[in-house]
Amino acid sequence: MSKYDESQIQEDEVVIDLGVLFSDMWRGFKKYWLPIILILLISTIGAMTLTMAFYTPMYKAEATFTVTPSSSDNYDDYTYNYNSSTASLMANTFPYIIESSLLQDIIKESLDVQEIDAEISAQAVENANMFSLSVVSKDGEWSYRVLTSVMENYPQVAKYVIGDSTMNLLSEPTVPQEPYNGMSYLKNGALGLIGGILVGGVILFIYAMSRKTIRKEEDVQEVLGQECLTALPQVYFKKSSNKSKLISIDDRRISAGFLESIRSLRLRLQRMDGVQTVMITSTMKGEGVSTVAMNLAYSLEMDRKRVVLIDADWKHPSLCKMTGTKTQGGLGEAIRQDKLNGYLTMIPKKNVALLASEKGEADPYKIINGEKLPHLLMRLRGIADYIIIDGGSCEDSENVRLADQCDAVVYVVRQDEANGAQILSAMETLSYSRTPISGVVFNGIESGLGSYGSGYGYGKYGYGKYGYGRYGGGYGYGESKAK
Repeated sequence: MSKYDESQIQEDEVVIDLGVLFSDMWRGFKKYWLPIILILLISTIGAMTLTMAFYTPMYKAEATFTVTPSSSDNYDDYTYNYNSSTASLMANTFPYIIESSLLQDIIKESLDVQEIDAEISAQAVENANMFSLSVVSKDGEWSYRVLTSVMENYPQVAKYVIGDSTMNLLSEPTVPQEPYNGMSYLKNGALGLIGGILVGGVILFIYAMSRKTIRKEEDVQEVLGQECLTALPQVYFKKSSNKSKLISIDDRRISAGFLESIRSLRLRLQRMDGVQTVMITSTMKGEGVSTVAMNLAYSLEMDRKRVVLIDADWKHPSLCKMTGTKTQGGLGEAIRQDKLNGYLTMIPKKNVALLASEKGEADPYKIINGEKLPHLLMRLRGIADYIIIDGGSCEDSENVRLADQCDAVVYVVRQDEANGAQILSAMETLSYSRTPISGVVFNGIESGLGSYGSGYGYGKYGYGKYGYGRYGGGYGYGESKAK
């Protein structure tokens, strides 16, 4: 079992990096913002609609009383204290009396109904002989009638429990004209919005917890067990710009961080003993293999190296368009014809030779499984210091055969793209070749909000600051040798 798989199934201890969690949730929102907004709208509108559909206006009739026991008019201290404590007891007992079946039956009889169809409640004031009585129903007039019946019939029931008593009315009840539970669209809409936010948050949390992509530079070593050769920051262009969006170190808009990272990759490559032919590949399409291959070739050329750039992305070639080069054919045609003349074309304004086609190959297996491919690459070794091969993605299994003919394989991993299991599976497929993976180019690192804590500044610096200068000619590719 791989280190990645082991790290994902540990059950003894789960460590959550809050920075990574929030970054993943933010990325999930940017990716699925439309469904999240729809959830918020649906929950808000749904809450308001349900409020309207199930709203029932309720009317409350109220009255406030004091309760005193019936007694003589002659009061002394003892009688006063007795009456006060008895009145308080009566007030606290009243809520239980109104729930009694006896009082309920009397009220039904007085109103000539089978069911009261109203909610009767009473609340006593602590340590006092005061209580409030309320009746709630769907009809204001009915609430008032029930309340009046309770007030009239209570004394004859209470005398069996607490003796004769007198109810002193403090506030005269009236027929309620407005429902006491007024409908609030704003309040219920706000509750629906809060519910939608919670649902959206749970969805984003599940999304973040289920992701197993390579997020940080440290993951390259810890998860993939590979050395990170360089980390390339994400490049952004102004949306309003009509200029090309091609990511090239020749473009003055490209950040200093990107330039320095390509230079670092070049230096790491040059320090590798016996490495002349390098294949660049990735797990999935769209991770930046062609961009890395082209810029590495350009950087080597700036260091006065003779470079051949080969497009071996058989099904989706792109280097002709990216470099602005017209060719007569690519690697497939050169292998079939067993020659380089006519197919090896110089990139405009560059001392880099391009072997690429504008069209894909229908059946590359027949081309690369013969004896001509090794012989062709051997001839290219004789005319170039470095051969950089755009090997496309490992979704195309031709990479294994091609990697056999190379001195090194550089693997491109785009931040937060393929998950660890996918990458390890693709690397395992490449391991069937005799050429080891020399390291990983960690591509597309974002900075700012939603980043994983790594990134580069984007200063406006010239190439000279980092050693990128334009050198004169004086070196080239002898056509007589490339036959």
